[in-house]
Amino acid sequence: MQVPSEFAHHPCHFLHKTPHLVQAAISTTTTSTHHPSHARLCIMVSLSTVLAHNTHAAASPPTNLTCVFIGATGGIGLSTLHRLASILRASTFHVLGRSSTRFDSAQRPQLESLDRGNKFVFWETEVTLLVQVDATCKSICAREEKVDVLFLSAGMLPFNGPSCM
Repeated sequence: MQVPSEFAHHPCHFLHKTPHLVQAAISTTTTSTHHPSHARLCIMVSLSTVLAHNTHAAASPPTNLTCVFIGATGGIGLSTLHRLASILRASTFHVLGRSSTRFDSAQRPQLESLDRGNKFVFWETEVTLLVQVDATCKSICAREEKVDVLFLSAGMLPFNGPSCM
């Protein structure tokens, strides 16, 4: 399918007026090259599309997913973990963080009280040290056949090196 020439001049207007052509625009745009003469298409999904997808997912959620959360011991990551755990059934959630004691005392009881048949596995690791992240990922891969959801939201910038808090 040929993308109309108006796309090049007003991509947001075009995509808003003709959402059914978004896939055609994506498939006809070269993204594997860095040559300046080739166009790249970057599209932000509309809020209405996200809300429609979330409504559908909440109405008929998948089961038996394997989810890995890095940075889900507070903030956005923790909120997302709780929300996803309240929707999914019979899924496994691997959570990487610094303190299993804190997770087990504060978060695990709340997550398990959702009673959705989910399993929660906490991996105590320092996510600012790639060698520890690699080791933890190898351990997760040894236990799981696949990872369906990977959520990265670690929000720490250690100026003086890693430290346990």
